[in-house]
Amino acid sequence: MSAGERIRSARKRKGWTQGELAAEVGCSQQTIVDIEGRAQPQSRFLSAIVRALGENLEYIETGIGSPASTVNESDSLPHFDLETVALRSLDSSYADDVIDSLYSAPTEVSSCAFTVVVDRMAAQTMSEVVSQGDVLFCDPMVPIEPGRYVLAIMPGWRRAELRELVSVAGSFYLAIVGDSWRDGAIPCTPYQIRDEYLSHSGGLQEPALICGTVVFIGRDT
Repeated sequence: MSAGERIRSARKRKGWTQGELAAEVGCSQQTIVDIEGRAQPQSRFLSAIVRALGENLEYIETGIGSPASTVNESDSLPHFDLETVALRSLDSSYADDVIDSLYSAPTEVSSCAFTVVVDRMAAQTMSEVVSQGDVLFCDPMVPIEPGRYVLAIMPGWRRAELRELVSVAGSFYLAIVGDSWRDGAIPCTPYQIRDEYLSHSGGLQEPALICGTVVFIGRDT
């Protein structure tokens, strides 16, 4: 998530339109549009915008730490391990085994969102992206798109795995991030709906069930 996107999320959590934020700060609405559309916005109004939103400037600029205006603790997300993510994604009758630690969403998510901590195996596989102990905030309702990190399972797998969804020449791959990602890439046909995933197997490409798109990566402290 870019700095501009963090500002947009903070504004929406505040319940303000771009025009209302502009009026509060004393700038034009187009200034807000421009700032929210930039990865690293540069504007003399930036500090005033962050203050008006009641946010942490370091978090807005770097993504380090947590936003000041997160959802209430009562809105904490369910928290699973990677094996449970696979079980609950494949079996609608599975009784969720929620891990004790709960985390509030640092950005807007659907009611289906959940979190998972990166374990040693996932950290070794995706070492360029995450470290052991990082918290992945995942949302199954976010449309799957190439270039996004996802939690996915393949037929016969017993756990969800963190991968980058990559599209090359019209074909999809679950890729391990790195200079030679193709060495560990798995060709697949991605599905986001359990029944469609279960009904398609075999063929030239194995199907993959996307359990959730990673919308935020945080440090477990």
